[in-house]
Amino acid sequence: MTQGLMSNDVLKLDSVLRESKLEIIQATLADLQVAHIVPLLKALFERISNRSATK
Repeated sequence: MTQGLMSNDVLKLDSVLRESKLEIIQATLADLQVAHIVPLLKALFERISNRSATK
């Protein structure tokens, strides 16, 4: 996730965000550095906004 956030790579982020196993999601978020939380929130907001706009 960090690589996708730092490089603004939508495909990498999308592959991580598609994960549905709770254990993997928790481990990924636990490994996330504090400095990457705001970029993650922005990416999530953008992803949700884009999905809402297409419906």
